[in-house]
Amino acid sequence: ILNFAGIRVGDRMTLPGDEITNVVKRLMRQALFSQVQVELVKTAGDKAWIRFNLRTQPRISQVNYIGMKKSEREDLIKSLNLMKGNMITQNIVNRTEQIVKKYFGDKGFGKADVRVTLHEDLSAPNEMIVDIAVDKHDKVKVHKIYIDGNEVLSDRKIKNAIKKTNEKTDIWKIFSQKKFVESDYRDDLNRILDKYNEKGYRDAKIVA
Repeated sequence: ILNFAGIRVGDRMTLPGDEITNVVKRLMRQALFSQVQVELVKTAGDKAWIRFNLRTQPRISQVNYIGMKKSEREDLIKSLNLMKGNMITQNIVNRTEQIVKKYFGDKGFGKADVRVTLHEDLSAPNEMIVDIAVDKHDKVKVHKIYIDGNEVLSDRKIKNAIKKTNEKTDIWKIFSQKKFVESDYRDDLNRILDKYNEKGYRDAKIVA
């Protein structure tokens, strides 16, 4: 801890002062502690006794998955790796929300609400119960694709170039994906440009 803090017995500093503030910042940057306090215990001449009051980051005692199917829960358990006894920080909470939201977005639930909350486990000091709650809402589906400015290729050729973003009523792709997935949509935009490039239009771009 003293190495992390960058301080040792015999160092000279002004109390209070910037040196102690920097000590606190260095310890907090380690992400090991949820609380760092430095207390001046006593002084004698030019000597000072200081105490570090530290609180380690809480650990996971239990993870609850709410609002999802068993298969979805099993997939997320593998990808999140939130295990009992692991440290839990705000960065981990934020990362968890992002991963869960992307997971359901890739399944077509683009409007899914994801909420990760922590509450103390009263039976275990400094341990947290983690609740991952999801409200998936309805799947977002592609109803209609409108194409403008296509003077070289027909609408049909452009739509055929698209692999994953398909209209709900397209009978030619009856077994294809109809849900809207942002990452697939971005890939399909590039496929349209590839078609134009094949025709020699190397500067073609999608403007909106």
